[in-house]
Amino acid sequence: MKVKQEHVDTCVAYIAQLLDEALKTAEAIAAIDRAFDEYRLDAHVPGLVYGIVADGRLVHLRTLGVQDLESKRPVTAHTLFRIASMSKAFTALAVLKLREAMVSADKAALESLTAPTLSYGHSNGRIENQAEFVDYLVSGKGDFVTIDLSNQTIILTGHTAIVRHTLQGDTADGGKPGKVNLQVMLVWAKTGRQWKLIARQAVKVPPAS
Repeated sequence: MKVKQEHVDTCVAYIAQLLDEALKTAEAIAAIDRAFDEYRLDAHVPGLVYGIVADGRLVHLRTLGVQDLESKRPVTAHTLFRIASMSKAFTALAVLKLREAMVSADKAALESLTAPTLSYGHSNGRIENQAEFVDYLVSGKGDFVTIDLSNQTIILTGHTAIVRHTLQGDTADGGKPGKVNLQVMLVWAKTGRQWKLIARQAVKVPPAS
């Protein structure tokens, strides 16, 4: 059976692409491994285990050091560690999920990330409840094309988190292109195992003089 040359060329190009991606992945993993090696030595950490997930698949798992200094038992993939407070990390993750939901106007995600008692304040003074906030985005009356967050701080008080950051983005409210540059304060409350937004207020950043 004669194989068409264009099929061979396509196959070779695809294999070359896969090899190139694999090489880049291997280089990235090697760099991450070096970073963890340096961290463990600099921070005097007896042992640790970490993994790398790409596209929902575990692509790298590595163990370093010992479980404790007395027994010198090596760390394994099944070693249990005491976990420190992760509240700030989970709050930051909730902020990122909210950003994604606002850009995509995902009604289910917006409702899941906000509390029924939400008080959402805009920079023009308008205040919305949860239903009004969700409808404003889902209907297209408010439309975030992009959202970039910077200078974020998180303060925890019990089951409440106060988040401040700068929000810059492109908008298309009602189909009209625009830009926003805001200082935002978010108040999150932990409900069960999930953080939900209970209040938000934004103010416009004055233009540089």
